Amino acid sequence: MPISSQEIDTIHLTLLICNSISLLGSLSIILLFLSYKILRSYAFKLVFYMSLADTIRAIGFMLPSNPENFCLAQAFLTSFGSLSGLIWTSIIAICLYCVVIHETSNIQKYHILMIFIGYIIPLFIISLPATTNSYGQDKGWCWIVNDKYVYLWRIGGFYIFMLLVLIINIISYYKIISVIKSEINLLEQSPHELSSKQKLFNRFKWYPLVIVICYLPLLSKRLFEIITNDTIYWLTMLSAITTSTIGLLNAICYGLTDNVKETIIDSFKRHNKSRHGSINNIFVNMSI
Repeated sequence: MPISSQEIDTIHLTLLICNSISLLGSLSIILLFLSYKILRSYAFKLVFYMSLADTIRAIGFMLPSNPENFCLAQAFLTSFGSLSGLIWTSIIAICLYCVVIHETSNIQKYHILMIFIGYIIPLFIISLPATTNSYGQDKGWCWIVNDKYVYLWRIGGFYIFMLLVLIINIISYYKIISVIKSEINLLEQSPHELSSKQKLFNRFKWYPLVIVICYLPLLSKRLFEIITNDTIYWLTMLSAITTSTIGLLNAICYGLTDNVKETIIDSFKRHNKSRHGSINNIFVNMSI
């Protein structure tokens, strides 16, 4: 059943609201990285790069799908942000794997290669559908239209990468979690160390799940459309909601570490202490 114009308006409103929230999550990571030098570790820098991609993606979905220029801009930005954000999750997974499993001490030497893989390759890939004029309105938002190149660009340009990223992430985190679990078993007599490892164990379990939660409804929607040549409104709505929250979930899972939370709390404490000191000085001066 075709989606009505009223349902399309509802989908666009949902995209606007959910991506606005997601944008706040991504921007918070960017702001924290730029504001606090203490947080500029190499690991958090990779999260910063991922948040930049998530920001581009959210902005793209917040654009109106009409007129045509806005539709094309939405398709480009969302395609680039989605693919780049996915790839950065795998870059982070591989870096963690190298550090934890292989004890690589100088992962920064691959920085230029990471930038190339995380930004330049997605930019090249999302440019390919433009060569066949395959970007346009597509049942809810602007993306790759259902033309004769649809399978090539949708599957070859996104879903294969999504599957590859998911496989890489699951394998990497499975091995990382296995090592951490072994260390947990050896640290039962050290509560502090055990607590730290347990937090890592719980956090890493969520990294691959974010992709599954956010993209499974969209994958189901696309498979249904391929099989039946039809679409379902509620599944389109669910896809709009879940795909729009990936920036927020990435910010929470990857960015909201104990170190980040402690830095924010310490900053508020210093700010309040400074504020109270200024107020006390005012009262002292007034009494004089």
